[in-house]
Amino acid sequence: MLTTNESSVYDLLGVGIGPSNLSTAALIAPYNQQVNSIFFDDKSEFNWYPGMLFPDATIQVSILKDLVTMVDPTSQFTFLNFLKETGRLYMFASKGQFDGLKRREFVQYFKWAVARMQNLHFMSTVQRIEYKDDCFEVTVNDVSYKAKNLAMGAGLSANVPGFCRKHIGSGMVHSSQFLTSNVDFSGKRIMVVGGGQSGAEVILFLLKEEERLPLSVQWISSNYNFLPLENTPFSNELYTPKYSDYFYNLHKEDKEKLLERQKFTSDGVSEKTLSDIYETIYNYKFLRDIDILDFYPGTYFTNAERTENCFCAEVTLKEKSSAVQYMDVDIIVLATGFNYQQHKCLEPLDGYISTTDGKYDVAEDFSIVTTKDMKGKIYIHNGARHVRGVADPNLSLLAWRSAKIINALMEQKVYNTEIDKSLLSWDKLTIMKNGFRARAI
Repeated sequence: MLTTNESSVYDLLGVGIGPSNLSTAALIAPYNQQVNSIFFDDKSEFNWYPGMLFPDATIQVSILKDLVTMVDPTSQFTFLNFLKETGRLYMFASKGQFDGLKRREFVQYFKWAVARMQNLHFMSTVQRIEYKDDCFEVTVNDVSYKAKNLAMGAGLSANVPGFCRKHIGSGMVHSSQFLTSNVDFSGKRIMVVGGGQSGAEVILFLLKEEERLPLSVQWISSNYNFLPLENTPFSNELYTPKYSDYFYNLHKEDKEKLLERQKFTSDGVSEKTLSDIYETIYNYKFLRDIDILDFYPGTYFTNAERTENCFCAEVTLKEKSSAVQYMDVDIIVLATGFNYQQHKCLEPLDGYISTTDGKYDVAEDFSIVTTKDMKGKIYIHNGARHVRGVADPNLSLLAWRSAKIINALMEQKVYNTEIDKSLLSWDKLTIMKNGFRARAI
């Protein structure tokens, strides 16, 4: 943690040190002589959703989609170099398993990368950002820093329904805090809300602890079934630079339709997790005569009231003429995902920043569009799903997005971000779509 201000004006100041800004810092490291950069985070150390680091949880992307490899496989910050430097490369290769990497090992990799950089500072809260004299003035722990450009990488916020917010911490927890909240679920009646990967991982964790089994578990999902992740090569084409550029050039109404249609390329459950849950329930039901889990697909969680000893949860079954059902539960786990929220520290810049429907307008280089002239730019991570598609919050385009930002920052083609080919001809589709609209006019 820095305790005094340095007099220099930084070329880039990063707010938040998650995987996104960590990728930017790693890719900018070879150019530290040309680019003076610094990154701040209010956490005491790097961590990546510690409340969801279940023992069997895996990442849902290739190990090649690390901090740097997809744009610079020769970088010192690759996952493969981490394996070599930590003395496990041959053992990793001997496993013969390059998919389904444990999330805990990827966190080890991130922390290893953090330890190799000197411009990352933790326990440093960014309180306020103003624009003065053609420069950003950033207040960190009551100390002022100046920067020509910003990289906002503060991450996503837990999506908590409005009627739940007053109950958080009193028997209700978001899945992102499940492990760190030390929830005692043995012998309790549990409701898990959310049919995606996070909800499935919570369910599996609850069922794996045989000596601490809950009394009962209700699994609520608004989807018509507990659906698998779309993980075919064609689905993965949506997580490529070519498709991101194609999506960026679509009209707003087309983007909204596609985002809904493509949701299960990111929001579905891995087939292994679903199979493990099914196998576990089968064994309990038929081998041990334990009936513990009730499934509620096609059901909305619509209200919760705290009674003296438990929650009275209201769920609405949409396939049965919106029939309402009430159930008493002791603990509610909200596996309801994450939202991108506008940064409070940027509020002093509201007069400069362009938004539409409460979301930042984002330019092609991942900078926020401004309504007034600014010399520098505010680059944004994980805040462009509405303009860049389903891949934006995902690890898949982490390195590519950072490379785009660095190219724009240095005003030269430092990294080649356009060399990759795609099996699907998104460029042709863009031309056809634009041509069709031109003729329609």
